[in-house]
Amino acid sequence: MPAKRNDSRPCSKCGECPPTVSFRVNKTTGYRDAWCRGCTRDSTKSWKARNPEPVRRSNRESDRRRYWADPQAARERGIAGYHANAEVWMERARKRPSEKKRAAWRIHELTRSGRLQRPDSCQQCGESGQRIEAHHPDYSRPEHVEWLCTRCHGATRRRQA
Repeated sequence: MPAKRNDSRPCSKCGECPPTVSFRVNKTTGYRDAWCRGCTRDSTKSWKARNPEPVRRSNRESDRRRYWADPQAARERGIAGYHANAEVWMERARKRPSEKKRAAWRIHELTRSGRLQRPDSCQQCGESGQRIEAHHPDYSRPEHVEWLCTRCHGATRRRQA
């Protein structure tokens, strides 16, 4: 017998008495769940936060099934989603890069144009024959760099952190 709208029962988790229609009907048993929809939602949300990998795997699998059920429709949904969010994508693209990225790009431009030479040896340990990287002690001065081998660069970064 279907529940009437004014019927209520206690939730076994929070103890409140919402209307009976606030309890989800279990598809397997046909009976209503013991927890209200709010408690079920909160529990599901916290489980997903604690278990991101199974959630990610499940999402990938359902996306794959949805795609192969109708590939043409999936492509059209993707294109429609892109066009619906085009302003958001463009806004992200317009944002200024970080100071660190600007400094790295400036060094790239200078070395490519030949105005700045990458030395053959590390300025700290003097070792040559290894990859030499540009280290910026201060990103606000992008052209002031120390040329360090990978080992010295990592050690310098760890000391600064």
